[in-house]
Amino acid sequence: MRLNQLKTSKTQFLLGCIFCLLFNNLQAQDKTTFSINTANVKWKISDYLVGMHSVYSFEPDAFYEDGSYANWMKETGINTMRYPGGTVVKYWDWENPTGDLKLDSWDPKWNPKKQKKPVEWFGLDEYIAVVKQSGITPLLGVNITSGYQFNRVEESIERAVKMVKYLKDAGLGGAFWYLGNEGKNGGLESEAKLFVQHAKAMKAVDPDIKCMFNQNHLTPTYLKKYLAIAGDYIDIVETHGKWPYGGTPKGYEPGTFDEWQVESPLRDRKNSNRIWRDQIPLLQKAAKEAGYPNIKFANNEYGIGKGSNVLGFDRYSKSLLVIDMLQEFFIGNWYMACYWSQLRSSSEESVRSSARENYRFNAMRYGFELLAKAQGGNMLETSNLDGNKSVYGFAAKKEGEYLVYVLNKSNDNQEVSLHFNDDQNLVFTEGKSMVNSQDKFGKMVSTEVSPKRQKNSYTANLKPMSYTRFTFKNN
Repeated sequence: MRLNQLKTSKTQFLLGCIFCLLFNNLQAQDKTTFSINTANVKWKISDYLVGMHSVYSFEPDAFYEDGSYANWMKETGINTMRYPGGTVVKYWDWENPTGDLKLDSWDPKWNPKKQKKPVEWFGLDEYIAVVKQSGITPLLGVNITSGYQFNRVEESIERAVKMVKYLKDAGLGGAFWYLGNEGKNGGLESEAKLFVQHAKAMKAVDPDIKCMFNQNHLTPTYLKKYLAIAGDYIDIVETHGKWPYGGTPKGYEPGTFDEWQVESPLRDRKNSNRIWRDQIPLLQKAAKEAGYPNIKFANNEYGIGKGSNVLGFDRYSKSLLVIDMLQEFFIGNWYMACYWSQLRSSSEESVRSSARENYRFNAMRYGFELLAKAQGGNMLETSNLDGNKSVYGFAAKKEGEYLVYVLNKSNDNQEVSLHFNDDQNLVFTEGKSMVNSQDKFGKMVSTEVSPKRQKNSYTANLKPMSYTRFTFKNN
């Protein structure tokens, strides 16, 4: 009997040791340390990273009529909104819009009876009204494709010039302008010359405007060739891309929820697996070598690929994926980013607002609100000392405050340690987290920190699938 008791006790002891080892190992895996060097400013964060995207043909008057959307942009710090959309700009006539995504009033086959009712789409004057109410800088598209396609280039240039004048007369001079979208107007040389013809005439009317062209498969080589033709008239270059990729290319597997949870940094599988946070130095180097060192770069159609391209996500996790991708543009020193898109007729879980829920905001709105505050601040050197692929972020200084952003896209609580390399006496003032909710629309909650014995060091516990902003200031 005594021998059996000893054996049992020994077995329990060994099992207990094994459990402790496993538990401690799990605890170690769920702990991430961030070192923030407040003296090392990497760059000034752009004011145009938390941008929205309006697709005019998808947006009925009811979406804007109560003014709540414009007020949300103003209160949040949204600074631009792309209009009238992507594909649609290749068919769009601002003076005679059809209200349809792919119906062109210049097409000889156009039947005016197919015109959509104005109440069903978002017109230019309505856009101007929202711009003025929200205080954003307008970002408008010019249709350069129809003129090329129907041999009406001179009329196309005149139409663009009239639109610039229209905006300037409305008190909105100095706007952003994108000329075409994912165009294939005869190839690189033809497209670049078409860009120059329009941009030159537009800038003669309003020299303060900023013009951009778009190429989704942008490489340093392509950029140099384009700049050699059109560089004198280009201020910004767009390259679009989504996660795991945009469109429906052949030969690519869908991205899964499990893959995303451990993918860091995020990459665009369709475009040579380019890593978003690594692109800007490569492109800036090419632009400088081409003689245009001040060119800026944008992704004004970032977001989630088609539903068939993303598997295993629910409404909330799609929102967190969007915020993960937006954070990459902050970390990568991009100039502009506009989310595709705020409202459309399909994939409503992937859009910023849910049409089926009376335009209720999806959870991503909380991430936009958290990140918008960092715009205009200084990016600080931040190290993730544990290399956790599911927990990462960045830090910024703005107006005397230190903002620390941390994503936890794992299914577990994560303990994080924040250490500031600073002799100042910092104090914690606020922690706000985007977290899941029972209805998957998410919510914002408070998250506290605990000071450690070491000066300017803190620990915090992050909820599963969360995005958090911690705020500190000098005492």
